[in-house]
Amino acid sequence: MVRLGAPPRTATRFHSADQTVVVQVRWSASAHSDGSFQLIALDGRVTPPRPLAADGGWNAEGATGSSWGSAYEVLAQRYEWLAGMAESNYTDPNGIHTFPTPAVRAPAASAGTVTAWFRQWGDGPIPFTDTERDIVVALFYVDGGGEVRWAKRVFG
Repeated sequence: MVRLGAPPRTATRFHSADQTVVVQVRWSASAHSDGSFQLIALDGRVTPPRPLAADGGWNAEGATGSSWGSAYEVLAQRYEWLAGMAESNYTDPNGIHTFPTPAVRAPAASAGTVTAWFRQWGDGPIPFTDTERDIVVALFYVDGGGEVRWAKRVFG
């Protein structure tokens, strides 16, 4: 994470996790100057791909937070590769809600970079062995009013 721009000791929250997935996305020539871009990573070994838990992120403005948007459920109806990504689909055997916060956000700008780190959750970690096959990365745009407008699959 440090090699991708995060300062040392920034990502320590889940240092005991068996595996962390680090993703960096760069964009340019964006028409968006308000709102935010949100980055998610999904476990592509299952159908539908299951979101990984967002640990944290870093961009040009410093540390960035994680979030969940209820509109992801609407996007899951529009984009086949997000089908089933609904908060209500993730509960433990006792019926307790266990959906993680899946997105790391960065301010929308004409150009930018965000580095984010994610971990597995729920059923226990099964190591990723082939990132090209195992991981799906998507970028969402959330407008200034908080509405999720689109999703773009950028990897996997």
